[in-house]
Amino acid sequence: MSHLSRRNFLKKSVFSGLFMGLTAKSYRSTFAAVPPSERVRIGMIGVGNQGGPRNNMKYFLNNIEALCDLDQNYLSEADAYLKKNANKSAMKTDDYRRLLDSKDLDAVVVTVPDQWHAK
Repeated sequence: MSHLSRRNFLKKSVFSGLFMGLTAKSYRSTFAAVPPSERVRIGMIGVGNQGGPRNNMKYFLNNIEALCDLDQNYLSEADAYLKKNANKSAMKTDDYRRLLDSKDLDAVVVTVPDQWHAK
C-alpha cells in the first residue's frame, strides 16, 4: 500500500474540489433555462410533410409561437404535436403574411413546396 503524505493529500483534494466546482458550474450554465427575453420566437410557414412534426418542428419545438399552412389538417396535427411535446399552443393561420408582419416573432422558418418559394 502506498503512503500518501499530508501535502499530497491536500494537493489532490484541492484540485479535485476545484475541478468538481468548475464542472458543476459549466453544467448548470449549459442546461439552465433561457430567459424569455433571450429566446428566439419562431413562426413556421408550412407544417405539412417537410415542415411538420416529423421533420423540422422538432428542432424548434420550444421556440415555436406561430404556425401557418393552407391545409387545416396539417395545422391541427402540428398544433397537437406542439401541445403534446412542448405543452403549449401556438397562433394558427392560413395566411403567411400574418407571420411575416408579426411583431411577436423574431424569425420565420419557411418549408413550403417549390411553387410557393417566389411568393
